[in-house]
Amino acid sequence: MDWKPFFQRAWKPDFLLPLLAFLYLFHRFHYAPSYALAGGVIIVAGCLLMARWERVEKTALGPALLILAAVCLPVLGLWQWLELRDPGDVDFACYACALWNMAHGSTRYSIADMDIFGSHANYTVLFWLPVHWLAGEMGLKAGKAACLLAAVWLVIRRHQGNLRVASWGGLALLLSPPIASQFFFGFHPEFLAAPLLVLAMDAYREEQLGRFLIYSGLMAYSKEVFTLAVGGLLLLALIERRSWKWLLLPGLLCSAQMALYWYVIMPHFAPLGLRFNKLVPDSSGFMARMVFRRQTLTYFGVVVLPFLPLLFAANRRYLLLPIPLMLFYALFPEPFHDLWRHYQFPVAILGMGGFILGGDAVEWNGAKGRALVSCAILSLLCYPLWGNVFTLPEGGIARAREVERVHQMIPESASVLVNGPFTTRFATRKEVMDWVYRVKPYADFDYVVIDARFKPEWLARPEALAHDLDSLGHAADWKRVFAQDSLYLFRRQP
Repeated sequence: MDWKPFFQRAWKPDFLLPLLAFLYLFHRFHYAPSYALAGGVIIVAGCLLMARWERVEKTALGPALLILAAVCLPVLGLWQWLELRDPGDVDFACYACALWNMAHGSTRYSIADMDIFGSHANYTVLFWLPVHWLAGEMGLKAGKAACLLAAVWLVIRRHQGNLRVASWGGLALLLSPPIASQFFFGFHPEFLAAPLLVLAMDAYREEQLGRFLIYSGLMAYSKEVFTLAVGGLLLLALIERRSWKWLLLPGLLCSAQMALYWYVIMPHFAPLGLRFNKLVPDSSGFMARMVFRRQTLTYFGVVVLPFLPLLFAANRRYLLLPIPLMLFYALFPEPFHDLWRHYQFPVAILGMGGFILGGDAVEWNGAKGRALVSCAILSLLCYPLWGNVFTLPEGGIARAREVERVHQMIPESASVLVNGPFTTRFATRKEVMDWVYRVKPYADFDYVVIDARFKPEWLARPEALAHDLDSLGHAADWKRVFAQDSLYLFRRQP
């Protein structure tokens, strides 16, 4: 092998960016030896792939790796949920409770003591009703995975004549922290917007305004914040000097939808106002301080890190696409910047704008295709940014069977208070609450389920849980009807 071309290319962004990202993340994670080893292997393998790209792009390696990831991620995510190790269990439980209550004629969900239409403009949640009715919580989990996989397929489908190269772009998106993490983090109904966003970008590229308006409207009513994704595309339309229709009509549509949500629908379902209003900045000075801070710069850097090679392979104007959404999340506390939370997935899709909106299939051959490999390598290197939500299978099915046994002992009509990594299992009823977020006294519940081993980092009052468990065990008006391996079920006596 002639190494001279390799060293000549080593100073190009495709090679240099993964190395710089590896050094940054190695420092950020306190020089962890495990990351040094794994990252070093990824860097070496990636450099070899890019050095021999002229041969690699003619093989089926890209499609094979994409198929492998597309199979493994949802299977591992479902397995993790079955083993009661899904860190998004409480969020999942909220929507399972809401969907069950909607199917029974109510839009209120007790687990958060809110109305499903009194928080976000997530009206496309109605599309999940038949999924939940037919396949239960497992169907919701699988449906969310299907939305993510559909978005990845839609990204590469127009390159069907060149899938051996385009698959590397799909792999980069699928393995990026905001996407890969969501196979392991609960369920949120707004993931319907993942394929809708790609379809909207396709309609924009093909200058199909009618289709663009339909997809934009559906996204806006999947969650109100997705109007900012539309805003990124309108910003691009302004730079590209599209006709006034491309600026005025989508802008008017989204504005009308948000006015209806904010002034008509939301006040009806939440007359006391949004519970999340306290998180919204209340002054321009505070907003400026939130944007111009070190944490915001770090957030901006890591969320687009896997897609930086596209800056050198596609027009840089596509960098504008995620900026409105990123600026919005910059106004909120650090948890909103975590790449493993559900907030960031549209940013990742918009970050692939250079590939989605850029040249046709044949244009990604050669050097431009190497940029897609570089993006995939960067996504792999960014695993520590979301790896805290993933754990390998540990044989926890036996515990899940115990929980199901407890679940079968509780009538569907009974109200339940739950502490454990399995709140979703008890959420399909009218009245259910998670112990951490309890706003009602024990006397308001018929049953209490407690996993005494469940003490996650975010559990603010572990000593209170131990106290409550002891009190329930000695209270005359509560009877312990199940106790096995630190799993307890108490029933309130009449």
